Amino acid sequence: MVVSGGDVANVPWKNLESFLMRLLGIQTIRDIRLATKALVGLPQHWLQPEVVEGLERVARTAARRGVNLAIHTHVNHVNSLTPLVARAAHTALEVGVRDVRNQGVLMRGVNATSADLLDLCFGLQGEAGILPYYFYMCDMIPNAEHWRVAVWQAQALQHDIMGYLPGYATPRIVCDVPFVGNSTPTVDKLKLTLRPVDRYDAMITYLQAHPGVRDVVVSGGDVAKAPSVLLGARSGSGSTGLTTRRGRRPARRARRP
Repeated sequence: MVVSGGDVANVPWKNLESFLMRLLGIQTIRDIRLATKALVGLPQHWLQPEVVEGLERVARTAARRGVNLAIHTHVNHVNSLTPLVARAAHTALEVGVRDVRNQGVLMRGVNATSADLLDLCFGLQGEAGILPYYFYMCDMIPNAEHWRVAVWQAQALQHDIMGYLPGYATPRIVCDVPFVGNSTPTVDKLKLTLRPVDRYDAMITYLQAHPGVRDVVVSGGDVAKAPSVLLGARSGSGSTGLTTRRGRRPARRARRP
């Protein structure tokens, strides 16, 4: 269960705590994630006595009921990690929150180099106790083109940051494909799962616009179960509607001494 609404810090704490306690009363819930950029933008909020004490009550109740309580925040550059941010994150962990995780955005000119990403990840993990989790590629929305990074560049970045951080603290670079969901272009193979017919064109459009994707796995469980319109009949070819190109893996750079 993801609790966001934009930012949970916008909700008066007593209202948020009441809602979380009701969620914890639902037996089928096993994970609750609180989405808040305010941990970075306004860490003072998470250091207020009312919030700290209430968060501890929620964390204790979650632990007693076997529910994993986590906070997801949003940091894109190491300069955003101030001592107050680290204090707020450590305070959340001290009162019983299981994890504080970061979901950033890969942005050209901000963090789209291996040095910038590693600086940010070392700061998150080593100084603030925040787990580097995901870096999303920019959504395909108007007026954001200047931030976007090509898929092949994201793949190269994922390779370049491997080996410097513990495995659990090495973030994944992901792409939220319209009408499809999250895919991970971290290696030469980008796996896309067949979904209903109305999502077919979205996958094809995305692949045609990103020639850096070399291999495509078409599954959906079993392609034999897919309607014929999704395969050769839709493309006009005799077999599948997808053409794959196999390329060599990007060469890995030597690790720092």
